[in-house]
Amino acid sequence: MLRLHGRAQEAIQDFDRALAAQPDHVEALVSRGAALAELMRLDEAMADYAAALRLAPGHAKAQFNRGLIRLLTGDFEAGWPDYERRLDLAPPPGGLAQPPWDGRTPLAGKRLFLRWEQGLGDTIQFCRYAVVAADRGARVVLSVQDPLVGLLRGLDPRVTVIGAAAPPPAFDLHAWPMSLPAVFETTAETVPFKAAYLAADTALTEDLAK
Repeated sequence: MLRLHGRAQEAIQDFDRALAAQPDHVEALVSRGAALAELMRLDEAMADYAAALRLAPGHAKAQFNRGLIRLLTGDFEAGWPDYERRLDLAPPPGGLAQPPWDGRTPLAGKRLFLRWEQGLGDTIQFCRYAVVAADRGARVVLSVQDPLVGLLRGLDPRVTVIGAAAPPPAFDLHAWPMSLPAVFETTAETVPFKAAYLAADTALTEDLAK
């Protein structure tokens, strides 16, 4: 709780005491690692995650947290697989009969359904990968939170944007937008970048200017 209230240093001291009493306490190691990472003591945080994973191989939270540091420090190749463990920590809704896209199946002529996963900022950040999929020949349908529909409809004419509750048209494959950087094997050099890839509706901005 201390860490969640911005008191990471105090939290570390508590975890130190807990680990002095029980050095193999996996959750304390992972939590201390998170507190250390907040203070940008990244090497120490990585050491805690490594220790936790030696005790509990495959620990989802340790791997996900490790992935965040790897991505932060530019180790994209190792970071993206770790980042996928978020799906185990907070499983998104399922129920899709169509297979997930694995990055190897050709997209040309296929309809790819992308469904939003977490917060509004995440959708805005990762929606650009819908354009990358369209560049590969996919007919992309992007489901987003309702407040973002108007904004994201200007993303790319090849991307059909629908609201969260709208049923998608028939599709062949699906993916989570936040998983696409891993699928596309994104590096620092290949992050899709286009200045001002989103723009507000001109009519709305004109009304606000009146």
